[in-house]
Amino acid sequence: MPLLAEFPPGGLEGRSVSLTLFERSDITASYMGWLNDKQIVKFSNQRFIDHTLSSCQSYYESFLGSDNLFLKVSDKNDGKFIGTVTCFYAAPHLTVDVGILIGDKMRWGQGFGTDIWLTVIDWLSQQTCVRKITAGALDQNLAMVNLFKKAGMELEAVKEKQEYFEGEARDLLFFRLFT
Repeated sequence: MPLLAEFPPGGLEGRSVSLTLFERSDITASYMGWLNDKQIVKFSNQRFIDHTLSSCQSYYESFLGSDNLFLKVSDKNDGKFIGTVTCFYAAPHLTVDVGILIGDKMRWGQGFGTDIWLTVIDWLSQQTCVRKITAGALDQNLAMVNLFKKAGMELEAVKEKQEYFEGEARDLLFFRLFT
């Protein structure tokens, strides 16, 4: 069963966030601004790309008709669009690789990342079409590494000195959770 077919029509609800399917209308100037803000994408390879309306539309379209999920994250209190979640699903292997972005810097450090991550991981863990959840982060991205650990994920692999970050070769850390 494709992951998209399992996604609830009304989305997912965390303590402070709502997660719904990302729509073309969510490609706004604000969203593109997040992707072009070097502080927001500091630890992501998105920092090397100049995002345009066309590139964002192409990315969105890459999810259409696929088994992957592209989710919009909104603050439940005010309904504001604050971030995104991607779930790249490999159906033959029953695995999913997850990533999040909190684009609204005013929401940083307030527990939104934890709520988003735990909401997604909990839902994925309940899906019979998922046996393993994975995620990765640069070793310097301590917020994500701590989030993985908080969700009960275990370090699975290290690609030593895999990517340059601020002029220094750094490790990429890969985490896993068997459901």
